[in-house]
Amino acid sequence: MNKILIAIAVLCIAISSCSRTEKRPIHRKSAVLTPDKVEKIKPFQINVYLENSLSMAGYVKGPTAFKDAAYTLIGKLSLSTFCSGLNLFYINKTVDPFKPNIGHNDLSLINQLTPKTFIAKGIKGTSSDLKSVINAALNRTDNENMSVLISDFVFSPGKKQDAATYLNQQSVGIQMDIAKKLKDFDLSILVLRMESYFNGSYYNQVDHNEDINSTRPYFIWFIGNHKQMAQLIKSNIVEQIAGGYTHQLFFQNVKAPISAKYKILHSPKVGTFSLREGAQGPIYDAEASDQPKTQGQFKFAVATNLMGTLYGSNFYTEKGIVAITKGFNITPTVLPSTKSKNLEAFSHQLFISTSVPVRPGDIHVQFRIKIPAWVGQFNSDNDLKIFTDRSQLPKTFGISALMRGVYNGFYPTPEDNLLYKLKLTLK
Repeated sequence: MNKILIAIAVLCIAISSCSRTEKRPIHRKSAVLTPDKVEKIKPFQINVYLENSLSMAGYVKGPTAFKDAAYTLIGKLSLSTFCSGLNLFYINKTVDPFKPNIGHNDLSLINQLTPKTFIAKGIKGTSSDLKSVINAALNRTDNENMSVLISDFVFSPGKKQDAATYLNQQSVGIQMDIAKKLKDFDLSILVLRMESYFNGSYYNQVDHNEDINSTRPYFIWFIGNHKQMAQLIKSNIVEQIAGGYTHQLFFQNVKAPISAKYKILHSPKVGTFSLREGAQGPIYDAEASDQPKTQGQFKFAVATNLMGTLYGSNFYTEKGIVAITKGFNITPTVLPSTKSKNLEAFSHQLFISTSVPVRPGDIHVQFRIKIPAWVGQFNSDNDLKIFTDRSQLPKTFGISALMRGVYNGFYPTPEDNLLYKLKLTLK
């Protein structure tokens, strides 16, 4: 009965949201996969940590996308089959219980949040030490507890510290905390960039504050082990958060690169070659085209399966993810869901080409995890002009340093970010 009431409440708030004039972000290109098969595991606790510095109070003034997103997320998580209980905390310099064991009578607490009640719940300072906040969530994450961290993730060095030095120190500190967690835990982190109307005081890098009334970004982090993350992604809850998200970033512990299964295709192609030993090669008798329009070009296609991780199909087509042996070019594309029978076992098609003379040797293809371009696009290294320059409003001070710290913790050496590899041979 309780679950039915929660479902009705979630539906009602979603319907009421449609009447508001606030512009909501909707993002349909997922960076992570909804896996077909997920190993069933014992239900686990989900602990939601709401960062409650003064810089966050502007998100809870009046009806906002922030409240709607938190409301639907918490409601849907509490209804999920993998959740054994959901607890809500405030997090800042300390972790303070807000509401343990959330039930249907408690969801209204989210919509009842105001700057006044936010302050009454124990705001501690204008901003948070983000390294400490992230580490506190990490330390409370284990095989029986998944963490959800909600914050604007704006660094605040203060007047007495050089901003660049501070950001670097925080980045290195976060890297060390992530690396330490990975020593004995199969850590995964999913980051959502969200947007909401903000009406309150913004504290810049020197703690000067002025009011901002505009759309501002904030973030939701999901922190858990690989199996917990698979349950979350399979449930599709992330895609159902009210208002959607603008961008997504996923960090996964890579124990060893996967040798991708592949099949060299006879077509499409430019030039000629033969496959004497079958579709895995080697490629024999490769010759460039002698046709007028494609003179000197050699091109062939490879079908491959890249769906063995929680990264989704679109991830592998993003700029900078794939690399190939010098002298060759590669373009990955996603195969359609309806495809010919001989391609049913594959997720992607790789178009490989060259305009230099074809010689015997190996072609190495690598897919690596990288920080996506949107992080730099929405990063600010100086937010002193945010009150007068509207182009700064969608940006987050220090977000590049933050993500770099997480990334370097997961992938400290150039080989640690290698997700998939293929080797093709020309003879």
